[in-house]
Order: sequence, then structure tokens, then C-alpha cells
Amino acid sequence: MKRREAIKSYVVIAGALSTASISTILSSCKAEGSVGWKPEFFSLEEINLLKSLTECIIPKTDTPGANDALVHQFIDSAVNDVFKKEEQDIFRTGLKLIQEKSQSKHQKSFVDLSRNEQNGILEYFHKDAEAKIKTDSTTKEIFPLLKQLTVAGFFTSEIGSTQVLRHNPIPGEFFGCVPFGDDEVMMAQAGGAY
Repeated sequence: MKRREAIKSYVVIAGALSTASISTILSSCKAEGSVGWKPEFFSLEEINLLKSLTECIIPKTDTPGANDALVHQFIDSAVNDVFKKEEQDIFRTGLKLIQEKSQSKHQKSFVDLSRNEQNGILEYFHKDAEAKIKTDSTTKEIFPLLKQLTVAGFFTSEIGSTQVLRHNPIPGEFFGCVPFGDDEVMMAQAGGAY
């Protein structure tokens, strides 16, 4: 096989695989599917915990929060469909550790804590992950993974990209060098964040 043919084959295969994974994940975040939705990977108890965790990361204020964008569904789908077994185990173990820390510190489940108590627990895991990553950059902790998935799930959802980011449907006119005002927010294209 010639080099050019091998590269073409690789690009076609990689494109097909990534397109299938991305479309599966993105289709899981539509609000219409939330009524009869069932978790693929996590238990219902873990989903309730994920809802509380993601809402702490992107809370509802004058803009929608993570729960409005169904980020927990995105995370469930991503962990089930995309993550390797090792990463799935990190997530499951991390959720258990968060519950254990909540119980030992406050004698309550994380979902039953006040927002300030929840933020305190997350701050502990954030600092712990930072310290571990500084000593070993290959270590994987739940908090950075959770933050990354929450932000990705929120800003690629319809709610995040249209109600929080400034929506610019494609196709549209392209303006290359446009000054950004102090009161303006980032732009989003239809179906995802820039």
C-alpha cells in the first residue's frame, strides 16, 4: 500500500469513529430526551450526585446552570461511550470519595449539603488534585475530569451555546477583525462553542 493510500484510509477510519462518538455524546444533551431518560453508566444515586456537583461548577444565576443544560446526561454518555475502563474507575471511585468526605465532615450526603458546604468539599478535592498533579503530571483525578466534562457539556448544549454565549448561526457572514466590547460575551456557533 502506498503512503498516500494509507493516509487516506486512516483519515476515513478516524473520521468515522470520531464522528460516531461525537454525535452520540452531543445527541444525549437534548432537552426533549430528558423525560424518559435512563442513565447508561451511572446509578440513579450517582446521577443525583453528578447533578449536584455540576450545578456547583456552573450554577444557575441570571443565566441557566448545568442542570438546565442536562450536563449530567452528557457526562453519563461520555463516560459510558468514550472513557476507557481506567477513567471510568477514576470517576466511580472519585464519586465515592466525595460522598465519603461529605459524610465524614458533615454527616450528610453531598446532595443534602448547603451550597457553601458543597463548595467546601469541592475546594478540598480541587486543592488535592492540584497537589497530586504537581508531583506527578500523569495522575488522573476526578475533579479536573469533572470540570472539563461539565464545561464541555454545558457549552456544547443548546442552552449553553445560545443563552449564555452569543449565538451566531452558521452559515452567516464572516467578519474577521471585530472589536470586542467590555460588556460582550464570547460567541458560539450553532451546535457548539468556539
